[in-house]
Amino acid sequence: MGYMREISYIVTVTITTQFVLMKKTVGQLLLLAVILWGCSKGISPTDTAKVKEAFAKYPDGEGKSLFLEKCGKCHKYQLPEFRTADKWTGIMERMAKKAKLTDTQKAAVTEFVKSNAKAS
Repeated sequence: MGYMREISYIVTVTITTQFVLMKKTVGQLLLLAVILWGCSKGISPTDTAKVKEAFAKYPDGEGKSLFLEKCGKCHKYQLPEFRTADKWTGIMERMAKKAKLTDTQKAAVTEFVKSNAKAS
């Protein structure tokens, strides 16, 4: 009887562990899909005609220049009006470090994206 109880326990633990791992894997795949979908939107930095056309509506300045120089190195350009000013604040906190922006550069880019952001 004790032997059957141990086997039952082992089977239960194994199934539970596999279920938890499967849920974790599905969650990770879903997160990856959302990230990839989010990165697929935007304008490719290599499409210079589209970039020039899309950014012509913004006034020239240090923030715009830095945005064009730094933000297209790792991903597509996300136009400022794609996000609210509040969203850009959080994005800039993360991305400024990755782009190795100085505090002055970060302030300029943040001002550029927030001043051209979509309304809340």
